[in-house]
Formats: sequence, structure tokens, C-alpha cells
Amino acid sequence: MALRHRQQASVHITTATTARAAAFPLLALLLFLAAACGGGSGGSGGGTGATDSTVAAATTDTTNQPGGPPQTPLTGPLQTTPTTRANDPYLPVGVVDQVFPPGTKAFELLAAGNCGPLLRQVEQAEAPTTATWKEGGVPDQLTLLYTAAAHACLAHWSIAQTDFQQVKLPIDCGFRVTSDGLTIPNWSSSFTKVADCHTARTLVYNWTKGLLAAHRADPKFVPNFPTPPKP
Repeated sequence: MALRHRQQASVHITTATTARAAAFPLLALLLFLAAACGGGSGGSGGGTGATDSTVAAATTDTTNQPGGPPQTPLTGPLQTTPTTRANDPYLPVGVVDQVFPPGTKAFELLAAGNCGPLLRQVEQAEAPTTATWKEGGVPDQLTLLYTAAAHACLAHWSIAQTDFQQVKLPIDCGFRVTSDGLTIPNWSSSFTKVADCHTARTLVYNWTKGLLAAHRADPKFVPNFPTPPKP
């Protein structure tokens, strides 16, 4: 009986020992795998940190990076070829448009650049005239035509534009038809033909129009006459 008990006890001890022996390798294996994973994770973390540092250094350190081709500094003003504008001509000489009364040689004054004297004869009866154009009964359209031209000649743009806007072609040349059917000049014109009168006054109109157009295109425009106009 005692022997049977000892044998049973020995079997229990052997079984327990065998179970513990079988469990130890499994525990050891689990511990080894856990350590391996921990080391790998740490190594991976260390690798990531090193990579981040390298990228950061490559991103922020630009001292040795090329900066492209050198830029040529500006050493002075740009060199441009100056442009010379052609002279603005006065009206052609040789045309006589003497307005009666008071006898102002209006076209000839413009053709000679005597724009100030023309204005004073029209508005103030300056010598050689003895009456203003208004006092002499000169038609408004003829007065506006020549005052606009004289002001444009002197670069008085605002007044010139105001007067010119009121001018309508053709300008009355003052001719009338007599009872015998002949066309003769009246007090307001020195022309003997209506066509010649219209040609001359259309020249004045277009000349003034051209100066005003140049000024509108460039507000700093001043006529570049061969000689300065007389104020």
C-alpha cells in the first residue's frame, strides 16, 4: 500500500516537472520574441529619427546649393534711342484772308506765327485795326474759327477746344448774288471766288483740328513750330 502511494506520488512529480519543463521553452520563446520586437521597434524609431534629421538638414542647409546664374546689376539708366518729332508747320504762306471790317489779315497772321496779335485784333482792336470783330459785325462762326486756331497755336488748349467745338463747316464767306447774277465779295471777305474762300478756311479748320488731336493723344504735347509763335 505504501509502495503504491509512493509510486503515485512519483508519477505526479514527474508529470508536474514535465509540464514545467515544457512550459519553460514556450515562455522563453515568448520573452525572446517580445525582446526582438522591442529592439526592432526601437531600431526603427532610431532609423526614422536619423532620416528626419537628414531631410531637415538637406532642407534648411542651403549654403552649398547652387543659386542659379548670376544677375547683372543695373549700373545706370536704360539706353534708348531718342526720337525726334517732325516740326509742326504753320499754315502755308501766300493765302490772304482779310476780314472786313476791321481789316484783319487773319490767315496771314497765323501763317507767320503771329497768334497773339491775331487774338488781340479780334478781341481788343489792336492796331492796325480800330474795332473788334464783334463791333465790326463779323459772323460768329468766322470769329470762332480764327480764335480757336490762335489759341491752339499758343497751346491754350481749353479755350481752343471750347471755341472749336462750335465751328461748323462750311464757313460763310460773305458772298452774295447781285441782281445781274454776278457773285461779288461782300464786306467780310477779300476773296473773289467762293471756292477759294472755302479752301482757305477749311485749311484753318483742319490745321486747328490736327493740333487739338495731338494734344488729346498726349496732354503734354506742345506744337513744335519752326519758330516760336508770338504771344
